Amino acid sequence: MPVFSGYGSADRRTGPATDEPEVTVTSEPMDTEVPPQPRDRSAHGGATTHPSDDGLAVRTERERVAAGLKPYASQDVPPATDPAVPDDTET
Repeated sequence: MPVFSGYGSADRRTGPATDEPEVTVTSEPMDTEVPPQPRDRSAHGGATTHPSDDGLAVRTERERVAAGLKPYASQDVPPATDPAVPDDTET
């Protein structure tokens, strides 16, 4: 009597084979019948995904205020003086 081995098969002495399919996990991309669209290389590739240094500094300061490490964020405080008013006496 032949002996079958592997997932999905069984020895005739132990019982019938299971109907469950064999599952294989790979990190390779799936092959599809539709080819991917070629990228238009004449156009700009897009904006950078990295934040600017100034924006990062503002976010960091606000996170420190939220965490209680700083009393306030200097960007969120209005100026202490009013803007200069034009002088009406000059003609």
